Amino acid sequence: MHCKAIDVETYQIELSNDLSQLDTATKFVTHLLEKNLHNPEKEKNIDDIELVISEACTNAFKYSDKTKNETIKLEINLNQTSIEVKLQSPGENKYIESIQNPSIAHNESGGNGNFIMKALTDEIQGQNIDQSFILTFKKKF
Repeated sequence: MHCKAIDVETYQIELSNDLSQLDTATKFVTHLLEKNLHNPEKEKNIDDIELVISEACTNAFKYSDKTKNETIKLEINLNQTSIEVKLQSPGENKYIESIQNPSIAHNESGGNGNFIMKALTDEIQGQNIDQSFILTFKKKF
């Protein structure tokens, strides 16, 4: 048996709870992937992750609890074979079921973002914990 250690780099960023921060979030993750990812499908992987980050952050900015003066937090665990992203936003998400099962529609306009995120990731889940919502997704390269 041969075991090999896989180096995982962890990166974090905190953003003010405002939609104007969307560009900052996507550029941050894109930069990390461009710098650290070296595989034949690099551009497709970057495009997919950019779109998932954009959808996840848009939802966080749109549905998070604005009464709390808290930030949106992104934690990225990255290696050559996969990425795991945890996004934490203030307040609980009332649409949590539609993240795990995007066929569950809600009454507001939109809702396609959950389908997109699910289609472009290998795993996605949402949890309401301690008056925060944590969205975690993983993608293998």
